[in-house]
Amino acid sequence: QFPALSWLSSLSPAFTTINFATMTTMTLSISVLIGVIHGRSNGLNTMYTGILSFISVMCVIPTSVTVVVEGLNGIANNVIPASSMNAQSLFVGMIVSILVVELYSKLSKVEKIKIKMPEQVPANIATSFNNLIPILVTLLVVSISATLFLKFTGTYFSDFIYSILQAPLESVAQTPYGVIFLAVASSIFWVLGIHGSLVIMPLLSPL
Repeated sequence: QFPALSWLSSLSPAFTTINFATMTTMTLSISVLIGVIHGRSNGLNTMYTGILSFISVMCVIPTSVTVVVEGLNGIANNVIPASSMNAQSLFVGMIVSILVVELYSKLSKVEKIKIKMPEQVPANIATSFNNLIPILVTLLVVSISATLFLKFTGTYFSDFIYSILQAPLESVAQTPYGVIFLAVASSIFWVLGIHGSLVIMPLLSPL
């Protein structure tokens, strides 16, 4: 309808990239921010807590997807599904970031696990070595816990939490009162920092 603006279609990849870099990676970005803010409130180095939160969330979410090509199934490893980075996994990212900073905060106060450096070593290098073991222990706890959870339940922690949020709503999704309840629940999830529409959409779509 607007031929003069047809040239804008060539910029479509730019807007798609912006959408991916912001909305699709929302969980990862917010996990860093939560790590920084929570680390600051605990008197920790915010650079460490931000990066630690990001890495910990990466240890919890799936890093492989099932690919179907011409009827044949295959597993693509070292990739991150969009559902593990967008608002669908936001609640998991928030929980993991808060717990990880708390654990790191506790470990960083244990003098016995700190690597003592000579006084002539620059302060920034000494600080890095002091935090090396607490960071390592924190990542091991997160990664091993996520691996054991996957091994015993057959599902990733992020997918499990997402299904737990949806499952209680399934019994009420088939009635008018249920639809009203889901609309209200969506708003409540938004208040709690969870993408309410993504949580209830799989229930509303069949209706």
